Amino acid sequence: MSNEGKAAATQADPPSTTRSVYPARRGHSSVPTIWRWVLRLSLPVLMGVSIKALQWLWIDNIYGTRWLDIVGGTALALGLASIAVWCVCEWLGDSDDEEKP
Repeated sequence: MSNEGKAAATQADPPSTTRSVYPARRGHSSVPTIWRWVLRLSLPVLMGVSIKALQWLWIDNIYGTRWLDIVGGTALALGLASIAVWCVCEWLGDSDDEEKP
């Protein structure tokens, strides 16, 4: 048998031990699922902290209203609104799993 024939024979079929060494990969990873639940649980906490900060700025304002309180509170309120939309979409949206038809 020539060297070309031996090389072709060794490249054609991998030995059966490689299948046991490298098992088939699973199609689904749990990392996106864990990330989704961390996000679902942390967004309401972030909303609560933002609401408490707005309460300190606008309602419990013991030093009087200054223009920085209004500007900072408005920026915080806009951020809070976007977090609220993100939270609702995260909780009520369908998951993007490939397993679902």
